[in-house]
Amino acid sequence: MTSRRPVTGRPVLSAVVIPVAEARVLTEPWRRPRALEAHVTIAAPFLDPSAIDDHVVSSLHACLTGTRSFDVVFQRVAWFDQRVVYVAPDDPTPFESLAITIAQCFDAQTPADGAQPYVAHLTIAKSRPMAELTRAAAMGATLLPLHTRATEAVLYLFDRASGSWRARARVPLDAPTRPDRNG
Repeated sequence: MTSRRPVTGRPVLSAVVIPVAEARVLTEPWRRPRALEAHVTIAAPFLDPSAIDDHVVSSLHACLTGTRSFDVVFQRVAWFDQRVVYVAPDDPTPFESLAITIAQCFDAQTPADGAQPYVAHLTIAKSRPMAELTRAAAMGATLLPLHTRATEAVLYLFDRASGSWRARARVPLDAPTRPDRNG
């Protein structure tokens, strides 16, 4: 679709995520001002924001056309290096498939060949004192299991002027496959 590669070695300034509104109860007490909504990241960094135009948005829609929505259950609290507390989906396969699909559509590194393996997760809290992270993990465990349905992917851009994220495009899952123009 496009051969634009994601930014590497720079702060994440664009991302494709699956929002999880039901997880707000887990993340809100620990959420930093202007942070993204509760979500599972699919691609971050995605592309350099200056490269994201209507063509890229159309390409993202085309890339995900025919992708089905799916049910998700989060039942387990886990950690990344005592710096990040998260909940893991019982079945990460749909997220992994989306990450690979987007990487292939945009000629980017796939999770399988990236420097860091892709781990589907929903961050509860990160980069806080250990006592706060421990409280976040304990609180998270009491609120599980969490059931949701992934129904859309959202492309976010970081706005340096406001210091916050803004949605550039929402791509519904279950969008019908476009009919073949030849017949």
